[in-house]
Amino acid sequence: PFSDPDALSAAYAARSLLPLPSNATALGLSYDPSMGSLARRVGAPAALYRGLRAPAVDLLVELAARVRAIARMSVTAGLAAPLLVTSTVTDARYQRARGVTDRDATTGYSFQIARRYLSHVQAEAFQAMLDRLQALNLIAWARTPDTIDITVASDADSVIVSGV
Repeated sequence: PFSDPDALSAAYAARSLLPLPSNATALGLSYDPSMGSLARRVGAPAALYRGLRAPAVDLLVELAARVRAIARMSVTAGLAAPLLVTSTVTDARYQRARGVTDRDATTGYSFQIARRYLSHVQAEAFQAMLDRLQALNLIAWARTPDTIDITVASDADSVIVSGV
């Protein structure tokens, strides 16, 4: 886990953490503009709170691509809305500012996706991918009223490279 913004900065410098891809729309993703909204409170730039470890970035991109592909197969679905990423890496200081102690959020292996779908088909495609990735032991996930919280296995990128 990362203790403070300095630890996050060092992780980005060492490439232990990667920024979220800048071509989100092309990947079937969008990013909640409020990510990192408490950064000023902890003396850090909001961009520090918009990244993940490499396996989590790889899995996020693959998840979005697969959900989009499955949803497009439906004649009635049309284009799938992008998956909205609402939270990625934080540090312990940021978590305290939020008033929570979710240790998973401070590792860089966890992210949250909003439970907003363009269609029932897209929701089913997302559920199918969650089930598949969990069956492959690549993720653990939990449903909250507003989000799906996903934690990625540290070796997930090696499995993704060889095909999910």
